[in-house]
Amino acid sequence: MQPPLSTGTGPSKPGVFLREATGLVRSLSAWDAMVLGLGQAGLLYFAVTMVSYPYTYPGANLILGVIIVALLSIGWAGTYVLFTKAMPRAGGDYVWTSRAFHPAIGFAQNFTAMFAWGGMGLGILAQFFSNLYMAAALFVLGFSFHSAALIHVGVLISTNKGWEIGIGTLFLVVVTFIAIARMNVIKKFQTIMMILSMIGALLAVGVLVFTSHSSFIQGFNHSLQAVGDPGSYSQVIQTAGKYGIHPKGMWGEPATLGLTIAAIPTLMWLFTGFQTPAYVAGEVKNATKSMAIALGSVLLIGLVAFLLFVPITIHVAGADFWNSVSLLVNSHPNAYPWLSYVSPFIFAGMVNHSPVISILIAVGLFTAGFLQILPVYFVLGRAILAWSFDRVFPEWLARVNDRTHTPIYAMLLGGIVGEMGLILTVSVGLWAFWVSSTAVTAFAWLMVGIAAMLFPLRKQIYAQSGIQTYRFLGIPLIVWSGALMSIEMAVAFYWGLIPGTQLNVIWIKLGMLVLFFGGGLVIYYISRAIHRHAGLDIDLAFQEIPPE
Repeated sequence: MQPPLSTGTGPSKPGVFLREATGLVRSLSAWDAMVLGLGQAGLLYFAVTMVSYPYTYPGANLILGVIIVALLSIGWAGTYVLFTKAMPRAGGDYVWTSRAFHPAIGFAQNFTAMFAWGGMGLGILAQFFSNLYMAAALFVLGFSFHSAALIHVGVLISTNKGWEIGIGTLFLVVVTFIAIARMNVIKKFQTIMMILSMIGALLAVGVLVFTSHSSFIQGFNHSLQAVGDPGSYSQVIQTAGKYGIHPKGMWGEPATLGLTIAAIPTLMWLFTGFQTPAYVAGEVKNATKSMAIALGSVLLIGLVAFLLFVPITIHVAGADFWNSVSLLVNSHPNAYPWLSYVSPFIFAGMVNHSPVISILIAVGLFTAGFLQILPVYFVLGRAILAWSFDRVFPEWLARVNDRTHTPIYAMLLGGIVGEMGLILTVSVGLWAFWVSSTAVTAFAWLMVGIAAMLFPLRKQIYAQSGIQTYRFLGIPLIVWSGALMSIEMAVAFYWGLIPGTQLNVIWIKLGMLVLFFGGGLVIYYISRAIHRHAGLDIDLAFQEIPPE
């Protein structure tokens, strides 16, 4: 058991922390926090990746699965809101877990989350930009304006690894420079990206809502003919039939609860990112209230967005057609190369007759890439800052620019890690790497849920946390939320790790877990040994909450 914590309101022990203040400024409002959460939750990412789910999780009721994840995530959100009220500091769950559980576990947990979800996530999102968002935007414009050239370019940048790495690298460089700008500039940029993305998404939904199934088939066939593609709606289904597709048990019936639960690790990513504001709590004004508003809003909006996109798309396109597309995309991609990243947005472009609407949908897809990736830089940069502030990581990474009030070196390191993630995802395969990372991050966040349940045992800090009066049936509320979060993460880790889906990549999952969590433990104890040799006990930092 660790020694009792202090709140950090009194004088700290000499040299415990790197300096007396982080250098960050509380300039983010509840709205800014919500925009960060909405961006990282990737409300549009599911729409552009939903074609992979029927193939990956045949027999799963994905709508039921998302509802289960949303209900379980109430505990996740509650844990982060309560911890933010108790310790509103940059670094989020690193600060909480290292103080409530154990310093080594706290660092290893956050190191795992930041590199499997954060750093590697930057690489995944950079590839997303090329083959999901940018290519999809070209497909929308190509079908709308009957341009075979735009379709060809879209296929090229979504299937050629050289183009994926090249565009992804350029994207990371541009976003890195945006991420180290002044906070006011970043806030305005992120808000503009969100507005444009939402306009595009709403227009796509609107087009599909007013499109009948017969009109969809007609528009689909006409669009293919206009760009010189010999395929057709019925031919897609017939081609899939040759490869033995079984529509029932994919988007059709019957679905089983067991297979639905097996999809939870990946479905969890529909909401993952809603907790982003907690990592920048040290920069949020009125952090407790802002966190509750931001996290709750993002969860609700994410659920509504899913329940809009999926039923509408399946109703308009037809379950058999969508299942056929899913099989062809994931097992026989050469049959129809442009289908590789098909989505409701592309369908909307095929059946829509207004060039203006198609352009706005394409712009929404393009801006969604920026909207989703910027919050990751925030999270990763603040986490690295917090590690360095506690002296676990090199001290120079905690430097904050006096003019922009951003941890520039930490951000640049994040960009480098993102480039490594990009190369890995392109080499291994985006979907396989993405599914693998969900199990690893679920294990990391399981540690946060356990820390929440243990927090009341840290009597001194818990008594001064401001959440000790929140109880249900006589038990601290944070214990209940931590238990619910732990259940969600344990289920996600178990089903994300074991075989049972079409993507049995357990070796990648175990390798990532050993590399990140095991590596985090090694780094912590090496850092502690080095500092002790120099006469400084870094464990003392974890007896206090870091200064603001």
